Amino acid sequence: MNHGIVFSDMPDIVLLTVMDNLDFRSIIILRKVCQRFQSFIDETSPPFSISEMTLAMNARRFRIEFYDPCAIAGQNVIKIKYKHSKRGCLIAKKVGDNTKERLLQNQNFFDCLWRDFQFILKHQKSALRHFSISFEHFQYELGHLEANNLSKISLKFIQNLEEYFKSRTKLFPIKHLEMKVSEEIITITKGKGETNKVLELDEVAELQQWKVATGIEISHHVTLPMKHFAHFSKVEISLETVSQENLRSVMKILLGTPAPELFLLNHKTNSVDKIKEVFGNPYGGIIEDHENDKCWFFQIPGNNDEVLFVYSTFFSRVSFKRVSVIEVPFDVVFQNFYV
Repeated sequence: MNHGIVFSDMPDIVLLTVMDNLDFRSIIILRKVCQRFQSFIDETSPPFSISEMTLAMNARRFRIEFYDPCAIAGQNVIKIKYKHSKRGCLIAKKVGDNTKERLLQNQNFFDCLWRDFQFILKHQKSALRHFSISFEHFQYELGHLEANNLSKISLKFIQNLEEYFKSRTKLFPIKHLEMKVSEEIITITKGKGETNKVLELDEVAELQQWKVATGIEISHHVTLPMKHFAHFSKVEISLETVSQENLRSVMKILLGTPAPELFLLNHKTNSVDKIKEVFGNPYGGIIEDHENDKCWFFQIPGNNDEVLFVYSTFFSRVSFKRVSVIEVPFDVVFQNFYV
C-alpha cells in the first residue's frame, strides 16, 4: 500500500510557500497540471516576479514581452504573440530559443489577449520597473485602411485597462509607464486624374525620415533598388514591370532577418512568365481568399514556425508575407529558394 504524500494534497500553507519561490513561467506551468492547482493559484494569487513588461499592438496582432529576473538563465525573456486569423486566434509563445504555437478556434484575438493580460496583472504584486504600451499605427495592410480598426482596438484596450485599475483595491505598482503611438508612415500617392510618373528617389532614401519610417506606400512607379525598402515593416510600391532581379531582391530581403511583415509589388505590365521563371510552378490546390491567385510557399532558413507565402493577383500584384506553418494547407510542399 502506498503511503506517499501527493504534492497536490499538501496543505495550502505549504503550497503557498512553494508558489512564493517560483518564477512566473513555473507558476503558469503548475497551473495547468490539475484542477486543484488551477483553483488554488486563481484564488490565492501568488505573486509573479516580472520586473519589466512591454505590450505592442496594431489592428491585427498583439505582442507581449516579459522580463523575469528570477527565471533560470536563457529563459528570462518570454514573448507571446496573439494574431488575428480567419479561424480564430493564433498564439505563439517564445521562451529562449523555443517557440510553441497553438490555434484557438473561433476566438477573438483581443479577447484572448485581454484574458491573459488581466490574469498577469492580477498576480503581479511587486512594482514593475518598466511598463510600455505601444500602438503601432500602420496605415495600409493587405489592401485595406487599418486606421479605424486600430483606433477601435486601442480605445477598447485603454477602456478595459482603466476599468481594471479602478476595480483594484490597491494601486497597481509601476515605477515607469510609457505609452506611445508609432505613425512613421511615408505615403506618396497620385493626385486626382494624375497618371503614373517614374520617381527617382535615390536622394530621398538617404534622408533620416526615410531611415526611421516603419511603413511606405508609393503609387507612382519607382526605380530605387529593392534593398532600400528592407528596413520597413510594411511596403507597397509600384513598378512599371517586375523584373527577375526585382523578385530575387525581394526574396533575399524576406528570407533574411529581420524582414518586413508585408511586401507588395504592383506592376503595370503582365509578367506571369517572369514570375514563373523565378518561382517555378505555383501550388495546384486552392487557398482560401486566394482562389484566383497563383501561390507559392518557401522555407525560411532557420525558421521552423513560419514560411514565406508569395502570391500573384491577376498578374498585376505580387505579394510577399510570412505566415505560420499551421495556417498552410497540409498538402503544400515547401520550396527552397536560393538567393
